Amino acid sequence: MNDGYPIAFVGTTLLLKNRFEMGDVHTLVEAAGDDHPAAAQGFYYVAGLLAAIDERLPRSVLSCAFSACGQPARQ
Repeated sequence: MNDGYPIAFVGTTLLLKNRFEMGDVHTLVEAAGDDHPAAAQGFYYVAGLLAAIDERLPRSVLSCAFSACGQPARQ
């Protein structure tokens, strides 16, 4: 991921507001589960909007993000 992903996360959320598609929900959840923190930066701005769209979305996004953080790393 690159530095444009917080904006992409916000943009996808705004798209969901206007047109709810499960594919866009999957995109948000996948971005949250990535090991790059860009989605967390975008989530900061749209958490309230996600809750307004569907009250389960913020919990789902956070759950995926925390799951991705808790993966063991072998050296």
